[in-house]
Amino acid sequence: MKVVKHEKLRPDDVPPRLAEVEASLRADGRLAGMLFAPLFIVAAVGCVVAPPLGIFGGIIAGVFYWRKRDKLNRARDKVAFARELHERLEDELHPRRAVVLDFDLRHYDEKGKQVWSGFSSAGNPKYRYSDKWLHYRAVLADGTRLEVVRQAGVKVKKGNVVKEKRRLLLSLTPHPRRYAMELLKEERPNRRLRARLQAAVGAFHNDPEEFHARVDGGGGSLRIKATQEDAPILAAEVVTIVEEVVRFLQELRGPGARAA
Repeated sequence: MKVVKHEKLRPDDVPPRLAEVEASLRADGRLAGMLFAPLFIVAAVGCVVAPPLGIFGGIIAGVFYWRKRDKLNRARDKVAFARELHERLEDELHPRRAVVLDFDLRHYDEKGKQVWSGFSSAGNPKYRYSDKWLHYRAVLADGTRLEVVRQAGVKVKKGNVVKEKRRLLLSLTPHPRRYAMELLKEERPNRRLRARLQAAVGAFHNDPEEFHARVDGGGGSLRIKATQEDAPILAAEVVTIVEEVVRFLQELRGPGARAA
């Protein structure tokens, strides 16, 4: 349940599927509590009978418990983002087109996610991880194909996270019969769209450190990248960008464009 690959679902089936994942995480949390509770009891007794040994045992149990709790909290946050994103988009999705989900709820330091290791000037080990944890694909009611990718770049030093970059990769491919995407390749409308998107992200709870929007001439797609450093990217903010792009495209319809 921690990794889902290319699962195709009807829009109505996404919420119950995510609810199953959330239930699995709650079960993991209860199991962790059942496993660690006896250890804490033993450590407490040890503090009375043999204080040094009991204190040491309590510290070790606490470290492992909080690490497990951090992993579960991160996994819950990922599912909560996916659930809210879908809930905000659900009324705008094409009812007969599948939603495709790929997500990875494993912790950022799982095998295969480390991309670099080294040492600081003081000789302390440092690591960098790339955690690509969500790929959400859907089709809007007007035929626009939507892809949302979430990824985190995590830098760890002495066992602690010292920097975390949260990245959003957003791709919209409008229906070619409905929208005149070639107009976006012209400088004036392209500049207008970038200005509108900059204004939209400026209203976010935290302005993105990096924000780029460009038209991919080959595939007729609009690709947007945003990076938040040590701050979350909210599902509501992603939907704000999508809505702004769709409104702009509706205004930009060419004379030959028609409903799909």
